[in-house]
Amino acid sequence: MRLMDKEKGAEDQITSQTLEINPNHEIMKNLNEIRKVNAGLASDVIRQVFDNSLIQAGIIEDANPMIVRINRLLKHSLNLELKNKDS
Repeated sequence: MRLMDKEKGAEDQITSQTLEINPNHEIMKNLNEIRKVNAGLASDVIRQVFDNSLIQAGIIEDANPMIVRINRLLKHSLNLELKNKDS
């Protein structure tokens, strides 16, 4: 029963929050262009932005999906760096 109460409390916290996005932020400015070229990367980025906001609010319950996504983003970032270095 306590676990159910905890889950209900977490749901209430999430639904009572407001996420504000700064359209002038560099990540947001580039997100639409990235989406046109690599929709999977754009999806990972926007999900990570959302999870970052949950962490800042102290709401995130299960970080495992986020860790998998962060590792995927890091791998992508490293691949880009290696490609740029070879150019």
